Amino acid sequence: MSNRRGFTLIELLVVIAIIAILVALLLPAVQQVREAARKSQCQDHLHNWVLALHDYESSHRAFPMGAPGITTGEANPRNNMGWQVMTLPFVEQKPLYDLFNFNLHYGDAANTPRMRDSFELMFCPSGTKQYVNGSTTTATDFTIHYKGIAGAKGPYPVGHPKYVANAACSTATGQLAGCYWVRGNSGASHGGGGHNGILPWKGNTRMRDVTDGTSNTLCVGEQAWDSVRKGIGTDNGNRPWTQGSTDGAGMAIYSIKNVANPIHSTGYTNTAPNWFNDFSFGSEHPGGAQFALGDGKVTFIGENIDLPLYRGLASREDGEVVKVP
Repeated sequence: MSNRRGFTLIELLVVIAIIAILVALLLPAVQQVREAARKSQCQDHLHNWVLALHDYESSHRAFPMGAPGITTGEANPRNNMGWQVMTLPFVEQKPLYDLFNFNLHYGDAANTPRMRDSFELMFCPSGTKQYVNGSTTTATDFTIHYKGIAGAKGPYPVGHPKYVANAACSTATGQLAGCYWVRGNSGASHGGGGHNGILPWKGNTRMRDVTDGTSNTLCVGEQAWDSVRKGIGTDNGNRPWTQGSTDGAGMAIYSIKNVANPIHSTGYTNTAPNWFNDFSFGSEHPGGAQFALGDGKVTFIGENIDLPLYRGLASREDGEVVKVP
């Protein structure tokens, strides 16, 4: 009877090394497939939010206010809730919507439990952060990864009919020469709120107001990247998902953001020109973020997009039709 020879130590080590090499070669491919699936699901989320906005517009003859707010001399808004709350019935969340008391402030004891409710469409599957990291009621308040486009902020580009050389747009608000329209007031300490997008601060946009065309105007974008984990700040502009903006004349906006800076920008200090309300859109998808246009189409925009082009896409009434690259 012959003896069967087993593996020698060297042969075993060679086999292990080969397996390790194969795993190292296959792992990136597996990760890419998984990220592609997460990215596709994120696209569906964005698409569904815009469909909900269209359903709301059909019912109310206008899109919901992106974020409520006040101008100097006005009283605080009744509930200060953002557009995401107002569209809940149109994303199959009517039972959650019915739990809100809209006659009370979002921070009232009757409404604060809703800060700790969540559902799938609130989050990008690639996003690593689902909780707020700023001032919160509790440590378990949820944020939301999809923010409305308040509009563009900054100077019109050279060659635009409204261009003005050396236009001062970073600190002032209003319809200023050479600048995109940004609303604010004498106490606007966070940079003002865009008023030229589909979901502006303190304004309801009608479909006919989108004169650049819904297929050429950004509506909702990702703000799902974690600035703290990336080492560029302690607060990325997120608050509980039910909150549209702050009370008082200071007016920080949360359910929407201005398109003022490039995707994945850093250096926010809440002083000009790095205002809180201008915290950039971004994602955990490599190289950029996804945005839904006003017609519901979802597109990926790279972080190196030309800034004037990016701002032009954020404005509903730019006067020049800008195509998504």
